[in-house]
Amino acid sequence: FSIPNSQLQCVKDIHNEFIYGENFVLLSGNSGSGRTSLCEQVVSTLDNKFVTVFIPCQDQMSLEQLRQLFLQQVAPNDKWDDKLSLDLSFKSLSIPVRQRLLVVVDDVDLVLSTFFDELVELYKSNLGLNRFSFLVTAHPLWISTKVNEHKNDKLSFKEILCPNLTLEEALALSEQIFTFQGLTKVYKAILPTLPKALESCEGN
Repeated sequence: FSIPNSQLQCVKDIHNEFIYGENFVLLSGNSGSGRTSLCEQVVSTLDNKFVTVFIPCQDQMSLEQLRQLFLQQVAPNDKWDDKLSLDLSFKSLSIPVRQRLLVVVDDVDLVLSTFFDELVELYKSNLGLNRFSFLVTAHPLWISTKVNEHKNDKLSFKEILCPNLTLEEALALSEQIFTFQGLTKVYKAILPTLPKALESCEGN
């Protein structure tokens, strides 16, 4: 599907944050706002400038499981202990000094907040080395709460909001989805009522 212009601009904004430095970007939006697809687009635009570590968070995941997901991707051939924090584990890994890592964590608010704290500590301890950048998605209220908790760390978090689709963008995307599924007749049948239904979604 073609990407709506509002989302393309958002992808460009996030892309620029990573190209020009080591940053911690918080992509905020409600469920269904397109956070995951935006993350995928950002990764695809970086053209192998980073080694990407992708962590899709799910309910009931333990801290050890989350650490394993991270370490398996960063150092698949090294030995590591998932009982240690990410920062301590990373210090013992044999990773090329010039290797830049983009850590993408989707739906971090679904898991223990301790995991986010470990990501922040990893970022903080490696600042200035140009090793890490982070792209983390969560709901706006959760992000606001966590940023306030870490305000004494003197770290620069960049919050970027998932853009709401305009009605025109939503209609165009709906047409593509129905057409792709071979449901053009259904789309034409519901088209008269579709704008009102999409307006109630408020761009989400």
